[in-house]
Amino acid sequence: MAKLDVITLAEDFASLRSDAATLSDATAIDRYYADIVRETGMTGESSCNASFVAGVVATATYVLPSAALRLLTLVYDDRDLRPAMRRALETYDHDWRTRKGRPTSFVTEDEDVRTVRLVPVPDRAGETIGASTPFVGSFPDNNLMFIFTENVTDVLPWDELWTALDVTAREFARESDHFDAVMADTWRKLAAIVRMLVS
Repeated sequence: MAKLDVITLAEDFASLRSDAATLSDATAIDRYYADIVRETGMTGESSCNASFVAGVVATATYVLPSAALRLLTLVYDDRDLRPAMRRALETYDHDWRTRKGRPTSFVTEDEDVRTVRLVPVPDRAGETIGASTPFVGSFPDNNLMFIFTENVTDVLPWDELWTALDVTAREFARESDHFDAVMADTWRKLAAIVRMLVS
């Protein structure tokens, strides 16, 4: 329901102009809203989630969950894995791709940014992950936990006001019969102030 509420509010803001402008291009408005949701997720301000993945012995690559927009951290057992650069790994150890042990870092695969490679390659299989993991008992050994911003379709309730202001700003900045750079700048600044207040 957030999207409909935000768009209705943006239309109310647009009608405050002296000529009672309307946001008539629904496709553009939908795109602005989707862009804002995605941009918010990429900056880490959107809802976050975690996904538990069973560690597999001798398996180095793991794919981010489909709901993940941006990886915030990756945990193996009770340890945060450090992101690493391939060049640094090559300098330190030419056999880093085949080295086995307890993972201490990870790299993002060049071919697929949604795939990570653990370094070194896990040498143990993960224990069974239960439905209540990790909320009951301890986290099962030798498993992964991806913590990420979630690829959602709506903003959170407390983000609706600044999102509506930003949608209105983007619409008035677009070349159209109601283009108004001053109004666009005003709405953009208001959106920034409200966003700062709720962050």
